[in-house]
Order: sequence, then structure tokens, then C-alpha cells
Amino acid sequence: MWLGPSGSRDGMVLENGNVLLSVKNKARAFEKGGHKVVWSYELDPRNKELGTANRLPSGSTLVIERGELPRLLEIDPQGKIVVEVPLQPETDNGHMQTRMVLRLSHENYLVPHLLAFKVKEYTSSGKIVSTIKTDLPELGGRDAKNWPFTAIRLPNGNTLVNLTHGDQSVEFAPDGSVAWVCNNDDGGHFADPCGGQRLPNGDTVIGSCGQKDPERVKIFEVNEKKEVMWEFFQPDAKAH
Repeated sequence: MWLGPSGSRDGMVLENGNVLLSVKNKARAFEKGGHKVVWSYELDPRNKELGTANRLPSGSTLVIERGELPRLLEIDPQGKIVVEVPLQPETDNGHMQTRMVLRLSHENYLVPHLLAFKVKEYTSSGKIVSTIKTDLPELGGRDAKNWPFTAIRLPNGNTLVNLTHGDQSVEFAPDGSVAWVCNNDDGGHFADPCGGQRLPNGDTVIGSCGQKDPERVKIFEVNEKKEVMWEFFQPDAKAH
């Protein structure tokens, strides 16, 4: 239906039909049905990578920058930085500092830090108010490489996290304990799960970014019982 530039790290279809993508260190909104750029933001040259691109209800766009100055930014429609939050990724490895960041309804931010094995909740002033640890013994500890990639706060207060090299999707309770987990013991669909979504019906959609076999599933949907409800096969796709 529509094909954008390759290498996208994040994206969403906006209410007006435009498509917002983070690709090649630029966040760009493409006009509905075409490739005309109607809004853009480019990575600060002091940093290494631009990640998240998420349009907020205010009309500003949430982006993440990794590198020398790891930070979270809100950029208004005119391109002005209106919020800047310094992050604490616990590593100088710019590629592995953060991934998919979301703003919560009460104006805090949920930030997964891969090599810290933590999902941290930040205030707009940069204060960390809660931490979820992903290297729990019951999930395989640090040896499992449970790097948090996508973190989503659910209506029940739990947090859904995709753990990349750990090949797991885990729902954590507010106290950091494991409330639900789905992994390759439940059908073998996981291959470096990066992006994910919790649907209104309670099912979870997961992208297997590391799946290189053209005959295997790139995106799949599981229900609460871990039954596979839907699969997407596309030999040339990479489900980041």
C-alpha cells in the first residue's frame, strides 16, 4: 500500500494519514500516499544515532538521541526543542544505550536501557522514579542477554517489555516481578524480538527482527494463553 525508505527504526501512521518515520538519523513525516516530507528533525551532530519518533497528543514529536549526549527530546511542529531530558544508560556504547521510548499519560517517560538491563521511568526533569530489572534469575539472568527494547505501560499498571537476545516478551508487575512471559517454549517464533504492541483485545504483536529465514515468520500475534493468532510472512522484510 505504501513503501517508505529502508532502515526505519520507528514509525507510526498519524491521524491525518501522514507517516512518521525515524530513518537514517532523521525523523520525517511523509505526506499521505506519497513521499513529500512535511516535517523533519535531524540528529544533533554530537550524537551517533536517532531512535524513537513518536507523535504526541500535543503535536510535538518525541525522539531519542544516543551517543555522547544521550537524551530524550520533544520537538514542536516548528522544529523547536521544547523538552530535553538527559538519560542515564549506564554505558558509553551509543548503539546500545536506548531503544523505543514512550511518554506516559502523566508526562513521565518510559525508557529501556539495553546494557543496563533496566527499564527506567524518568520525569521531565531527568529524575528516575522507578526501575524494572530485566536480568532476573527466573528469566535467565544476564547470561540470557535480556536487553530491553520496547517497553509499554499497560492500563492495569503492568509494563510489557520485549527482551531482544533473550527471545522473550515479558509483562512486569509494578513491583518488578514477572506477571506473564512468552518465549520460544511457546511455539518457537522469537528471533531477536524488538518492536511490539499490546492490542485493545489483549493480544500482543511481536516483531522478530533477527529472523533471516525467508520461510519463517517476521511478525506474529499471541493471545494471553500464548496461542498464535496471526502471522506475517515477507521474505524481504525486517521487522525492527
